[in-house]
Amino acid sequence: MAQWLVSASVSHPVSFLHYTNLRSYSPIFNIMSLMNTLLKQRSPQGISTPISRDASPIAHCTTCGLYRLNFDIIYYIASILDASTMQIWRKTCPCAEHAVLAVLNARYDGLLSKYVSKPAEFRAVLHMPKAVVSGSAALHILDVDGRGAWEPKDIDVYTPIGMSMRFVKYLEGEGFRVAQCQSSSESYQDDYAGFKTVVHAVKGTLTVDVIQSTTLSALHPLPYFWSTHVMNFLTADSFCIAYPAFTLQGLGLTNPIALDDRRYPRQRTLDVMAKYKARSYDFRLHPHAWEADVHAKCRQAEGCPLSIRWFGDRFCLMGSLIAVDMTLDGTASLLPDNTRTVRWWRGGDACGGQCLHTKPSRFHGAVGK
Repeated sequence: MAQWLVSASVSHPVSFLHYTNLRSYSPIFNIMSLMNTLLKQRSPQGISTPISRDASPIAHCTTCGLYRLNFDIIYYIASILDASTMQIWRKTCPCAEHAVLAVLNARYDGLLSKYVSKPAEFRAVLHMPKAVVSGSAALHILDVDGRGAWEPKDIDVYTPIGMSMRFVKYLEGEGFRVAQCQSSSESYQDDYAGFKTVVHAVKGTLTVDVIQSTTLSALHPLPYFWSTHVMNFLTADSFCIAYPAFTLQGLGLTNPIALDDRRYPRQRTLDVMAKYKARSYDFRLHPHAWEADVHAKCRQAEGCPLSIRWFGDRFCLMGSLIAVDMTLDGTASLLPDNTRTVRWWRGGDACGGQCLHTKPSRFHGAVGK
């Protein structure tokens, strides 16, 4: 386990952070270099005009020298980090924690404000039925490098079975009208959807799709998505990226159940794939397709088609959108419903090469709870 050490001294700003095997993690070097430069250039006429400790939202931070910077600068640093680096940096001190929370909540509320009058109410209503935001909206909020110039065309809200109409009633109060209500068989041409109904709520050019799960878990439909890069979700006050090593690099592994013969994309899949390729995402069936050595030794990592996965496992990147005690294991509290676990494996053909799995080479994907 990597160990974090935070220096209380600000006389040597470059030493404010020490990380085991630091040279193997370049984003931290970038943070340190930027911090060192900003602290050295700090002056009344310089780029940093410190706000008073009494007025600062991080006034009580005494573990590092970041409070000497204008909070706008700390906020900017957080805003250019990917989600994985954010989660590492926010653990170093209250300054970083506050900046990361401010950035993530600004992105979340910024998107919601285009659809509803009060984003806080949207998130409160989301919390009551243990619902989540997923799909392109969650991806746009969480993948800072992939945001570019594109905007999600709608917001997808997933609810447990029997809870969708509660959210629809809230949307109607926000001026939305129900344009269409479909069952899974009407929406898709196969039985792999994992959801029961979809309600399309429309207000002008805005659309919110409320998708009702076939089970008591709102997360049940997510492993049925056509690619891993959209297997992310936001609760009212937390987030999860199921395949961070791929998603945060703009990569997606296609789901075999969305392919004919577990290999060939259907026209519907090709259409949505083209949409995301235009947004600079790239797709393959197996992780080794991006590697020079197709016979690389099996790592049984997050993209392995035969590894059993679940939301909250060691491969997921999860974080809170509210201040938490970082010394505690808060994984369970970050799930919309910690009494139910959604498990899946991608399935399809094994990667080949030096596969460590002793099972047959061909599997169908599965989802359970």
